[in-house]
Amino acid sequence: MKKLFTTMALLLCAGVSNVMAADTDATVTWAFSADVTTVTATPTSIKASCTVSDSLTVATKKYNNVTYVNFQPTSQQAEPTTLHMVKWNITVPSGYTFTPSTASANVCRFGTDGGLIDIAYSVDGGDEVTLETGIRPQRNKSEASVAGVASFSETISDATASSTFTLIAYIYSLGNTKQVGFNNVVITGTLSGEDSGGDSGETTASSNTAPAIWTPASYAEAGTVAAGTTLVDDGLLTMKTVYDATVKSQKVDDEAGTGMIGGKTFDSYIQVRIDKINKDNPAGTKKNNECTSIIVTPKTNIKFVIYDRRQLVDNKTIDSNDGKDVLLVNQSDVSKTLTADDFSYAYAPLDKDDQVYKYAYSRKSYTLEANNTYTLYAGGTTMQVYGIAYGPSTIDVTIGSIGYATFGTNALDYAVSGSAYTATVGETEVTLGDAVTVIPDSVGVILKGDANSTITLTASDEFTSTAASDLIPSDESLTGNGSYYVLGENNGEAVFGPLKSDVAMKPIKAYFVKENGSAKYNIVEPGDATGINEVGSAATSGKAYNLQGIEVGDNFKGLYIKNGKKVIK
Repeated sequence: MKKLFTTMALLLCAGVSNVMAADTDATVTWAFSADVTTVTATPTSIKASCTVSDSLTVATKKYNNVTYVNFQPTSQQAEPTTLHMVKWNITVPSGYTFTPSTASANVCRFGTDGGLIDIAYSVDGGDEVTLETGIRPQRNKSEASVAGVASFSETISDATASSTFTLIAYIYSLGNTKQVGFNNVVITGTLSGEDSGGDSGETTASSNTAPAIWTPASYAEAGTVAAGTTLVDDGLLTMKTVYDATVKSQKVDDEAGTGMIGGKTFDSYIQVRIDKINKDNPAGTKKNNECTSIIVTPKTNIKFVIYDRRQLVDNKTIDSNDGKDVLLVNQSDVSKTLTADDFSYAYAPLDKDDQVYKYAYSRKSYTLEANNTYTLYAGGTTMQVYGIAYGPSTIDVTIGSIGYATFGTNALDYAVSGSAYTATVGETEVTLGDAVTVIPDSVGVILKGDANSTITLTASDEFTSTAASDLIPSDESLTGNGSYYVLGENNGEAVFGPLKSDVAMKPIKAYFVKENGSAKYNIVEPGDATGINEVGSAATSGKAYNLQGIEVGDNFKGLYIKNGKKVIK
């Protein structure tokens, strides 16, 4: 009999859907046996907390071998008040709704026959709804003169939360040396809906500080950019023209025929040239409208990449950063220039005036520091800038509770400090591919790490980095239409699912496109994917296997796998 233990186990896991059902049971429990912070939630995508009014002192006491978290007021209040209030808060996962059904807890009074509790709730921060008033907890001694209850259990109906649900307890009619205690606070209900596309990972870059690429295409029709025009003003930098500048529509025409500079396609350029440079006017002296420099002021440390073209005479070549096109740092010190961190050139012939000319297409990378001012200029011959890519020097990504996050940008390459993988999209799974140390621009990857760990990405100058992945960088202009699949969480597991209708993509993430795709795609590691394929082949061959992966005969009784399906006999 053939042994398929490992691969069979994988098939059984794959046979249990990770897709959250339309209605999933949900339970949130605060133990309240040691502190107010310990809480467990099922599914784990639900987040929960407890808040206590400042006028309540928190401690613990035991009664009948049960430890309670006690609340003692700073003053006695005859009626319910927000001064003496405890809240149990549930945050609903993005794209879901939570319908509470019950709320319960054990309760006890300590050292007093007084003390009452009112129970209420609110949905999405709205008006409070009272569940019960005047609850008198049991006393921590059997001979209490006033009887009480050991617990309460409330039924909640006609309430559905899309963002938050809060259970509220008001403690009143209690002396300032006495306590009321709670233990095992439980809220149950139903979680419904689909993930909205919220990648569980968090990043230090936002929409306003995400890597970006600027081109002069919007000015091509007018043919010029006026002096003092703000070209870019976001969370990373401000970029302006100094004098009027010419903009032309002209595609890249390199000698290799790629039509690209550094793998990017452009269709217009802005001319940058300085006729003369001096300390009185670091941006250059205007002459015949040829001075067209650009001023760049970073708001944080950034990587700055220029895609440009320069005209060369006498068939010259550029074997190094020759200083003809540079960035000046600090306009008060024009003698201090920047040398490119890295650069690459490609050439194209140009026939002109019976002389031998050619274009040098280049991609040059610089590191710019915050609070400095830089002038982008060309000395001698005109430089035609097709585009400028820029982004934070470093980006920190915090891995979420599911152990994965995605990353992608169309602007810059980023070196990764942790585990990053390309991905292949299958029929119902996304399989991790090659590990990469540098994430090329225009490529989406999956980052893997421990829950709540941080992976640091550093802007890279390795222009030669390549990788193939079915994931592409996210596009904030897109909203869910059923075919854009993004990373999310379902019952504590990482899956790709459709971006919810009318929800915009988050920046600096990755996604894939699938028309009429599966409801959810599980993440599979390479070894797992091989196992699943092997079992799929064996299990659909007509043979039967038990739960230990051992082939069984027709007379076998119990649960087994045959033709990819679970069978009970």
